[in-house]
Amino acid sequence: INASSRERLLDLVLKWRLSAPTVLAECLGLFVEAVPRETSESLVSSVLQALAQLCKGSESTAPPPWQVSYAIFKSFERILTSVSPMLLTSMMDASDSDPGASLQY
Repeated sequence: INASSRERLLDLVLKWRLSAPTVLAECLGLFVEAVPRETSESLVSSVLQALAQLCKGSESTAPPPWQVSYAIFKSFERILTSVSPMLLTSMMDASDSDPGASLQY
């Protein structure tokens, strides 16, 4: 699957935020895990931002149930074991120097 197809698939999956947040969280982690270790920064950034939004929930709802939180943290674990440490470090460095950078949510 090429990069543009992954982006389209990600856009479709992100629509599950309200209807199936646990499934969304699981899919986001698998999304990064299933691609090569040299995953693009934009994909990792998009997935991290989506997971952060799931963590925060919406202003009008209670905190997510434990199943959603568990799926979110499992996805974070998948990302940390799948993505190159150099990529994560460069993303963190970019977010420190630019408030609108990739790891900000």
